Amino acid sequence: MKKFSSHILDEEYLHERVLGQEMQAAAIRSFDALRTHFVKKFNEGMTKLWNFYDSERKGGRDIVKSQMAMGKTEAKAIADLYTFNSGFSWLDGGSNGIILMFNSKSVKGLSVIPSFIDKAGMKNVGGDFLMVRLMDNIPNAGGTFCATRHGCLDATININLSSGNNPVNMRFRADAAMMVLNSKTSGKAREKIRNLTQSVSTMFNAYRSIYIHEYTHYLDEIRYKGKPSKAITNAAKVFWDDKQKDKTAYYTGENEVNARLAQVEGMSRKALRHLMVAFTSDATAHEALIRLKKANMATGMTNAQLERVFNGAGQEILKNGLVAQEINLLSYEKLWRLRDEVLPQWMESLAFSSLRTRDPFAALVAYMVYINLNREAIEAWNKNPRLLKKVMSRLYGVIRELKRQQENYIKDVKAGRIPSGTEWTSAIAACRHSYGTIMYAGHFMQSKSTEVYKVKKPYRFLDYNFG
Repeated sequence: MKKFSSHILDEEYLHERVLGQEMQAAAIRSFDALRTHFVKKFNEGMTKLWNFYDSERKGGRDIVKSQMAMGKTEAKAIADLYTFNSGFSWLDGGSNGIILMFNSKSVKGLSVIPSFIDKAGMKNVGGDFLMVRLMDNIPNAGGTFCATRHGCLDATININLSSGNNPVNMRFRADAAMMVLNSKTSGKAREKIRNLTQSVSTMFNAYRSIYIHEYTHYLDEIRYKGKPSKAITNAAKVFWDDKQKDKTAYYTGENEVNARLAQVEGMSRKALRHLMVAFTSDATAHEALIRLKKANMATGMTNAQLERVFNGAGQEILKNGLVAQEINLLSYEKLWRLRDEVLPQWMESLAFSSLRTRDPFAALVAYMVYINLNREAIEAWNKNPRLLKKVMSRLYGVIRELKRQQENYIKDVKAGRIPSGTEWTSAIAACRHSYGTIMYAGHFMQSKSTEVYKVKKPYRFLDYNFG
């Protein structure tokens, strides 16, 4: 097995890296638009459900009872009552359960096309817009992409929601609706809806990786102008042919390799962003304040004097710089912990075992390979030395890009460019639920962190427990 350092970046891969970043950024923006739309509709549906129920003085209960008298289960009747109020377009998918259809004309920003791709190619793929279907079950796949040449009228991404985190499942909708209907006051109902909405947003994040994969297929299809190579077409046939036990052709098709690497690269960038944003908190500001105190122990400065230095007018550059330094230290500490994550034997072929012990960003990428790819794909890539070199070059490239991403974020904090409170809350939830326990532990997950760091807010020793 070659050492990782022997995989030198070729010029053709350097150009590909630039295009890849824009492709993944487009996929993430599209996913965020879809999630925002879905969460908004969920919130609106639950709010309308409560308003209807509250205004009718048990009217909702009567409708549920009448539906049950007609043969529906209570769960089905309650779920249908919510659906009626939600404004969603639900279709009975038969063996596929419930299918929720989105037309991109109603989801602002769903179809995001990188600048280097000619939008005229969209017509060859399937119309002028993208459709997404959230499906209760897709046999043997986390998601699929369908274009005109596959028989679809519109370019369509199908996402499998059959996992435990399924915000479309009828039982989840029924339970959520019942919790809202059981609220005794409008205030309690609104609080319940807020909590449920946050849960749905967190649940939906679980599908970001699959969405990046399928969206990459969508963009590649436009780039191919709906006429991909024979190798790509053959790869798709191999995947769907149950008689073909050897799936090597599928895993080594250039579009499939690109989509899987896009998963890893896009999720690595997003994970690092979430981590950095989560550390940009009031707790980190207080930790920076105590570090300032330790640095000035010999001067004999009192806490009040240190607070005036830290929070004083015109001291924003010093304050932001100290907070940025703390974020940098905390994020490095977190990433280094990934070295201790036990990876399966099939990961050894990617030569990460040695590099990830020396480079925290390599450790992050290796972890993302582990949770986003599978053994079959890696083993298929190993059969082709030329392809493996390309894979290694791209992974090495994203490691270097993550380093620059962190440096740029630290520069932004020093300059007072701080993420919004909404992004901070989302980052906290993502770190807790989207990347496994290895990303969970840390002071920003505890009650010490209550809000995003604010440049103008004064931070004082008495307001924080440093224990």
